[in-house]
Amino acid sequence: MPVPGDAVQRISKLIPVVAVAFLVASPLLAFSGLSQPAAQDSTNHFRTFTSYMELRSFVLQSIRHHYSIYSPVMEGGSPRSAVLPLPQQRAPLPATGLGGEAPPRFSKTNVQVEGVDEPDIVKTDGRYLYVSAANRVFIILAHPPQQLRIVSKLEYRGSVEGVFVTGNRLAVIILSRLPLPQVTLKIYDISDRSRPLRLTELSMEGFHLDSRLLGGHIYSIIQLPAVRDSFVVATPAYTQDGRISSVEATSIYYNPNSSDATLYTIILSIRITDGQLRHRVILTGRGSTIYASPTNIYIAMPEYGGPITPLGLASPTMLRGSFIPQAARTSIYKVAIRGGEIWLVAKNTIPGTLLNQFSMDEYRGYLRVATTAIQWRPEGGVLEYNNLYVLDEGLRVVGSLEGLAPNEKIYSVRFMGERAYLVTFKKVDPLFAISLEEPSRPTVIGELKMPGFSQYLHPIERGYLLGIGKEAVEASEGGFAWFQGLKLSIFWVGRDGSPVEVAKYLIGDRGTESPVLHDHKAFLYDPETKILVIPVLLAQLDRERYGGSVPPNVFGKIVWQGAYVLKVLVGEGFQLLGRVTHLEPDALPHTNYELHIRRAVFIESYLYTVSGRAVKVHSLPGLTEVAAVQLV
Repeated sequence: MPVPGDAVQRISKLIPVVAVAFLVASPLLAFSGLSQPAAQDSTNHFRTFTSYMELRSFVLQSIRHHYSIYSPVMEGGSPRSAVLPLPQQRAPLPATGLGGEAPPRFSKTNVQVEGVDEPDIVKTDGRYLYVSAANRVFIILAHPPQQLRIVSKLEYRGSVEGVFVTGNRLAVIILSRLPLPQVTLKIYDISDRSRPLRLTELSMEGFHLDSRLLGGHIYSIIQLPAVRDSFVVATPAYTQDGRISSVEATSIYYNPNSSDATLYTIILSIRITDGQLRHRVILTGRGSTIYASPTNIYIAMPEYGGPITPLGLASPTMLRGSFIPQAARTSIYKVAIRGGEIWLVAKNTIPGTLLNQFSMDEYRGYLRVATTAIQWRPEGGVLEYNNLYVLDEGLRVVGSLEGLAPNEKIYSVRFMGERAYLVTFKKVDPLFAISLEEPSRPTVIGELKMPGFSQYLHPIERGYLLGIGKEAVEASEGGFAWFQGLKLSIFWVGRDGSPVEVAKYLIGDRGTESPVLHDHKAFLYDPETKILVIPVLLAQLDRERYGGSVPPNVFGKIVWQGAYVLKVLVGEGFQLLGRVTHLEPDALPHTNYELHIRRAVFIESYLYTVSGRAVKVHSLPGLTEVAAVQLV
């Protein structure tokens, strides 16, 4: 059994040590003389334990390590146990069709990698919508909209994290506390949408890091503390269709050079047609995000140590009376996936932390990673700076660009082939264009500075990027800026790499928000019609109250929630087609959260918007409401 939640918090209260001093010499830092290397050498080998007692000893030693001063651990060595052989490539399972005529044109979940599906709260196959709301999943006949209706409903004890749909299979990920955190995956045969038939159910205690659907297999990453509250080491167990199975200690993998090995990371592979299960278990630290390509999964683990201390101090030191909880570096585990089989490939550690999954990208065998790191200043305080690393197939660093934009941090990243685009921010928004044509020499080829920043970047046409973020006003009283309303930007990056903002569109005042800023799956863009849809929580200022001169730190009043529908024309900018809301005219948006639009999808020339209580259908481009259904 896993550790209770309070024990997890106690084990994971880890504070890093960063002990490096340096000098700012230019926009790119002069890094000569730094004591911390760009990255340690990776190891491509993992051991399995020979007994439970060896597992127990290793876990407890790792826990004790985090109550002492953090010291970098060199990677490398020659573990004595064999690595799993790389399985042969298998052809992906064909998706089962819906039967009858071909489905109409429809939008898909906005995913990072084409062909690698991600779980979401709304899916469509062009005829039906699959909508999760709290502890329920609704299957809704959606097209044609005149027949809009709920055809079946599934209810669970726990909240629905997301769903996958492929052919005649529906997979639902459920999170619950019974009384400990538990992850459940249920797979249904939905040949008859009105009567979903459960094929398999898999449950295990732990935390759901993320999942992907690829080639007919769901790959789920679950993490589970390795000790109980009383420091009793336990191995993972799972239940599939009523049968309980335990993972033997001798089948659990670990990297002997890991400085953090307090949790089990369980990589599950479930074939969606029949529930066939495979798994690999490895001892690691706590994961922050994953990135998946068609052949590999990369799991990022921020590593924490003791308090940040100046270089050369031999004992933990309080900095101005308080500890600074920052991750000094991030370990990345590479897992190969082939036809449902799983192979642990390599691990390496690089300085800094990742913003999100878009901080990683695989291209032609190389993994590219962008991080924000911190350093201790000799004169006091810490300095943020940004790095980009290129790692080979064995996760060895072969190229790096370090010290980018000192005193700022990364707000968004997008890798596109041989280019990378990074947005950093403190007072203004530098958009960096970085060439990765030579993996050993990442090079800044362009930079654009402007007010505000973009938190999500999306390619829309060749050479054009769409950015969604916040406008900002520089503060006169310090080295920061006041966030304002939403800012939509179109950037052109030519062959020479110089970014240019060719258009922008502002929505609302300070306090305006959108889920797109932190969840890319809330973003909807149709490259054929050039229509963009984003959910918006709108805040507006009463400017007359301030005599026409509004202080930049004043928040607007929340007045509306819904979806903005815009046309995006790179030569002309943004054109507002209209707005859609599920709120009644007099409803207060900040109290009616269940009526907030969370997602939107296209089916043919209709826009379907989804809140926690309803689905509405509007025609395009006029946005006339043609149908609606309540989620009850």
